[in-house]
Amino acid sequence: MAVFRSISLASAIVILTRLNGVQTTTFLSPEQDIVLPASGSASEPLEWLGANSPYFAGPNIYGISNVVPDNCIVEQVAYNVRHGSRYPDSGAYAQWTTLYAKIQAAAFKATGSMAFLEDWEPVLTNPAAQMSQESTTGYKEAYDLGYQVRTRYPNLYAYDTPFLSWANLYPRVVQTAQNFVRGFLGQTATALGTVITVNSTGSPQALFDSLSPSDLCPLFVDGNGGTEQVSWNNIYLPPILERINTMITGDLNFTTTDVSIMPYLCGFESQITGTLSPWCGVFTDAELKQYEYSQDLRYYYGMGPGTDLPSKMMLSYLSSLVGILAHGPGINGTYANGTSYTLPKIITAFMNDGQITELGAAIGVWDNATVLSGTEIPEGYEYIASHFVSMRGTVAFERLNCAVSPSVKVRDQAFKPRGEVKTEEETITITICPTQTGVFATYTKPAQSSSTSTITETKVYTITSCAADITNCPVGKKTSTAVTSETVVPVEGTSTSTAWQSWTTSTTLVTSSYTVTSCAPTVTGCSVGELTSTIYETVTWCPVTATETGVASTSKPFGSGSGSGSRPSKSISGWASSGTGYTIPTSSATGRYNTTSSPSTSTLTYSNTSSSSLPTSTPTPGSTNQTYIRILLNDAVYVVPSCQNGPGRSCLMSDYVALVEKKVAAGGDLRTRCNVTNAASPTVLKGASFFTDLADSWVAEVAP
Repeated sequence: MAVFRSISLASAIVILTRLNGVQTTTFLSPEQDIVLPASGSASEPLEWLGANSPYFAGPNIYGISNVVPDNCIVEQVAYNVRHGSRYPDSGAYAQWTTLYAKIQAAAFKATGSMAFLEDWEPVLTNPAAQMSQESTTGYKEAYDLGYQVRTRYPNLYAYDTPFLSWANLYPRVVQTAQNFVRGFLGQTATALGTVITVNSTGSPQALFDSLSPSDLCPLFVDGNGGTEQVSWNNIYLPPILERINTMITGDLNFTTTDVSIMPYLCGFESQITGTLSPWCGVFTDAELKQYEYSQDLRYYYGMGPGTDLPSKMMLSYLSSLVGILAHGPGINGTYANGTSYTLPKIITAFMNDGQITELGAAIGVWDNATVLSGTEIPEGYEYIASHFVSMRGTVAFERLNCAVSPSVKVRDQAFKPRGEVKTEEETITITICPTQTGVFATYTKPAQSSSTSTITETKVYTITSCAADITNCPVGKKTSTAVTSETVVPVEGTSTSTAWQSWTTSTTLVTSSYTVTSCAPTVTGCSVGELTSTIYETVTWCPVTATETGVASTSKPFGSGSGSGSRPSKSISGWASSGTGYTIPTSSATGRYNTTSSPSTSTLTYSNTSSSSLPTSTPTPGSTNQTYIRILLNDAVYVVPSCQNGPGRSCLMSDYVALVEKKVAAGGDLRTRCNVTNAASPTVLKGASFFTDLADSWVAEVAP
């Protein structure tokens, strides 16, 4: 049927289930990558470990669903991702082995939740090979993210096409990107996937043009929590130490430094072994939240909002990335060999915890957040490290295309737009029929039992002549634009005409079928029965035969992709179609002309774009579309306090671009602030040229 056009069967099923009130966005990808079990003493031990937590989906602190807002579709996304869970680096592992040696050298008896201590030893089995690498849980986190993103945004990647992902040149970061690409592409990863590594110190030209810009900033210093974390550690650790020491008799005496390592061991041992570490059973929920707050201070006053220069390190990168999203899909890049590629609609960049923290400080979501204190945990504070800089933590941006008219009742298929855009230019013959003064035929609107896709029609038609007695004949080229809609499921509707002499007229809507019950006696070949309308206008039936042809057009008012195809030829009295055109009734282009004589004819040319990826319902004529940006941290929606008036409290893209520009200006001349003296360093900071220029010396390609 012509009404289905590019709507796939799967999409029709989705729409039908929605009409029946069935939830249609139940994803197979789990919200959590791993089980987050309780311990004997805490209900959520793995969720209060700051940056040492394995990945978990962040809580919905604003009460905003991460389902795409009503009236919106996702056109492009950018995921900035910390590496997945890993083995400890050399410094941390040295702390483990020092603690182990202390325990082994003591004569003691441990009871209660510390009873495991006598048999405990560090869990690394091959430290030399494992150190600093991604762990097995990290592999799973990255692979699962690839699967999740691929299935969440199915229309943003075309099957069997190349896919690029970017990574800071650091072993565990590159490994995470590789495993993500494998999860995203599956069996085609080797043939189609490429990880682009960015060496932040590979050239002086990489200054503020990498995924770790602080590496070329001589004056960058990690604040490491500042005096606030020191103060807080002195408050919360002593009571925990006192409690733990009551479970130990003998000459083993822990210190507050020892206690501060133990929650770290809870997180790392759990994700390394795939089983809950006994260290997780040592602490209560309240104690773990105190440890979390220490981690929050570490990042807030390390590279986050509580710092000056460190919090500016990712501003140039953010400016470049937002510029890409503001432009939208279709930006071309160049490989090192000079050939071109199109930047993926799903942009992924993998980095370390420091860069995720610096990026988080720049994006604006904590501009008005409570300043963290070193003496007490603020009530309802928002800056919680485990909610965005956990292992495989994410700072994601979605480019949203939204209908902004409040009267437009549309809904995207949540995270799953489907189908293709079909754009056609139609040239048809229209007829202005003899008429009499009178009311138009009545139209009985069917019940709201269908779901439709939004179409924008631009009509350019030329009136070549009118009957002799028509006054003010509108000869010449005319243009009109209307918002209409396309039916994607068949429904029933009736249009009843009143016969006047030798013609009948009925008003039809594209959102329903209509039935011609009778024609005037002089109408030959009367098409009694159910027909399908595809244009929102007045349809005039005359005893004439008109033919239309369709020619592919490049006009794309909105949506993405491309499509073409042929439809069955169909001929009815007064209208016909063939080739790539679809059935369009002969019709009055402006609704009605007053004439009293014979019909006159003219040509009508217009472009029609339809897409099953567009919101599915009937819009009100006059609605417009705007571009917004939405920010998600660990899959939870966060708002920018000064810019949250869009759908789902998103930010108008142009406003967010302006906000970032102000932040860049306020950040000052970073080259000067970093005291960069190398004459080979650029004076104009590019931010992220590596997304489109792979010929730079600090950029390389590796297989997934």
